[in-house]
Amino acid sequence: MIRAVVRNERLKTVHRLAFWIVAIVFAFGTSMDYVQSFLRTQAGRASFVLPDAWRQILGSDGEALYIFGGILLILLVADEFTWRTARQNVIDGLSKELFFTGKLLLIPFIVVLFLGFRVVLGGTLAAVAGEGWVMGRPAWSALAGLTVAFAGNLAISLFIALAVRSGGAAMGVWLLYFALIENVLADGLVKLSASFESVVQFFPIHVFNALTRYIQHDPDALQQAIARAVEQQHTPPEIWDPGTLWFSGIAWVAVILGGAFVWFRKRDL
Repeated sequence: MIRAVVRNERLKTVHRLAFWIVAIVFAFGTSMDYVQSFLRTQAGRASFVLPDAWRQILGSDGEALYIFGGILLILLVADEFTWRTARQNVIDGLSKELFFTGKLLLIPFIVVLFLGFRVVLGGTLAAVAGEGWVMGRPAWSALAGLTVAFAGNLAISLFIALAVRSGGAAMGVWLLYFALIENVLADGLVKLSASFESVVQFFPIHVFNALTRYIQHDPDALQQAIARAVEQQHTPPEIWDPGTLWFSGIAWVAVILGGAFVWFRKRDL
């Protein structure tokens, strides 16, 4: 049955125009960015070579992944309710658990597709511009952190899509949450009492953003950032305790997906 669910999701995804539009626009924008960095390196105006280039590939512009991936996931999930195909699938014999499983499988699919394209294209161009493919422990750690953060953001998108059940409205709620709601809530709690500062740092978006900071994974990059801050008389950057950060990020992904399942399970189609 799982095989049938995977096949159905694959067919529905590749036959959706929205999938191809979002994927092509993301691929075009990413390609332009890395090709420009590659050409500037060839002209001697930049240094987009490995292993230093991993800082740009894995430690910057994570918002592009979240935006394109979140939009795609919401369109693929929420429109099932708008078009009544979710209800029809259950009527045809698909359990609500299997329906949720199919939507859940979209998360690793989108992560592999979008993040994989970014890593392969950026890494290949940086390898050609330099001395070949070099990927040390900091880069692997940064890749893992970005993967968890991307999956966490997609989990939030899935929750919202299943809760709102309308593509346009779900995207509006999703954008409000990412751009405003969590920040406003955090600021309000801190203004209410400074003791909440240790609480709001564990909010999901804050945790996911911390996982994507390259200095969190590369001790050399951290020391360079501290040296620059001291030289410019700024406050030196701080990083999380690795164990606490990894546990918090993975726990949030599990909690959000668990909440999405409970919410979906209790509501009528």
